[in-house]
Amino acid sequence: MKVLIADDNPADLLMQADLLVLEGHTIVRAHSVIDAVRAIVAQAPDLILADIARLEPSFVDYGSILLAASVIYDVPLIAVSADDTIDRPGVVHYEGCVGSISKPIDTRAFAANVLRLANQAVGHNQAILSEINKCLSK
Repeated sequence: MKVLIADDNPADLLMQADLLVLEGHTIVRAHSVIDAVRAIVAQAPDLILADIARLEPSFVDYGSILLAASVIYDVPLIAVSADDTIDRPGVVHYEGCVGSISKPIDTRAFAANVLRLANQAVGHNQAILSEINKCLSK
C-alpha cells in the first residue's frame, strides 16, 4: 500500500515511515498541508496519515483543503495526533477522517492499527461524496 505521511515533525515522520516500510508499504512524505495536497494529486496514495493538529500551515486554515482532496481523490485520511491522550482517550475526532491514532505512537501496534483503519475505510469517502451531492441537489 502506498501511504502518504504528512507530519511537520521530521522525527515522527521518520518513525511512522520506518514502521510502515518494515511491513512492506511504500511511503510518500509531506511536511505541510500544501505538500500533502500536492502529493495526493501527483502520487495517488492509497492512504493518508496526517498530524492535522500540528501540521503547518495551520489545519484550521488549510485542513479543509486536505480533507477535500482526500474525499475528491478517494484517499482515506487517518488523523495522527498528540491531542488524544491517555488522560483524554477518544477526544480526537476530525470530521472526514476514518479514524485517529494517538501520539505517542505504540510502535508495536502502529502498523496493525493503520491497516485496521484502512480496512474500515472502504466506502468512507464515497459516503461523504454522496452526502455532499444530496446537499447540492436540494
